[in-house]
Formats: sequence, structure tokens, C-alpha cells
Amino acid sequence: GPAGERAYYLVQFQGPIQPAWTEKLAALGAELLEYIPDYAFVVRLPAGQSASLDALDEVRWAGPWLPAFRLAPELLQHIRASAGLGPEAQQAVAVRLASYPGIDLDALLAEIARLGIAAGPVSAGELGASARLQATPDQLAALARWPDVRWIEPYVAPQLRNDRVQSNWLLGTRAIWQDLSLFGQQQ
Repeated sequence: GPAGERAYYLVQFQGPIQPAWTEKLAALGAELLEYIPDYAFVVRLPAGQSASLDALDEVRWAGPWLPAFRLAPELLQHIRASAGLGPEAQQAVAVRLASYPGIDLDALLAEIARLGIAAGPVSAGELGASARLQATPDQLAALARWPDVRWIEPYVAPQLRNDRVQSNWLLGTRAIWQDLSLFGQQQ
């Protein structure tokens, strides 16, 4: 949600992660969101708790989860190539945004609207929210600074890939067609 309520950090442990170490993080109010190789997690902490991370002997390094970590490399390149261009000269690109779970989705959608980003379909579930957007480089850079954004990548339209197989004894294609009436048409 909005800055100030909670913050996201990258926390790297000294070595292979022990359950007691993650329990210490949980005691600080940290939510472990996703594993990052090697021996690290993205964690969500209540505001003002980051100094507590440095006090843990098990922690090798802890630092903020930066906006650049939330952008696919090709989008970072697009942002850098557009630096210095006025808003009217920037090319909007189709992207897919993923958020962390347990966020204020309405606040994120309000931020997307405030930035003037065109939003397409949005879905939300226990793993977070996903939205298809059309955004300029300046808008992408601003959106990546929103704390609850997990990842932004170029949108790739789905393509039908299973419309040519007739029979595959290894996968049991015929049995699926006959038993379940699944033919790959509007399903």
C-alpha cells in the first residue's frame, strides 16, 4: 500500500537458511514473500523495522527492494533510452504488472490511474494481483517506485500452441479428447 505503512527489503542470510532464522524475522513482523538465490528473501516489514534486520547475526546483508529490481531488463533499457525525452515523445509499451499478495489493490489501481496509465484486465488472487497496462517510460519508472509492485515485464499476447496435435500416445491426447471432451476450442 501507500509508503510509510510497510516497506520491502532484500534480506540475505549467512548461508543455507535455517528455520530459526526465518522465525526471528517473523518475530520482527516480517512477511517472507519470495526466495531470491542465494540465501535471500524479499520481505515486507512494518515501517521503521529495517534497523532490526542489521541486528540479526544470521543476516549477511539487508537493503531496500529497489525500483530497478521490479523492472524487466528490456524495460529498464527502454526507460534509459527515453531519458530526457518529453512525455509527448515517449513510446507507450504494453506491460504486465504483478503485485505482492495482501496489498491494498484499490490503492494500487488508484496510483495507476493517477499516473495516467491505461489499464486493461486486472485479476487478483492469493499470490497477488496482475494487470495489463499501456505505459510510457516515465510512467513505468514512477510505477516501479510504488512499494507493492513486484514485477513489471513486457506483455506477450498468448498464442495457441496446441492446435496441431492429433494423437500422442505418450501424453494420452486421444483419451483426454474422448473422456473429457477437451478439444482446445474456447476452453
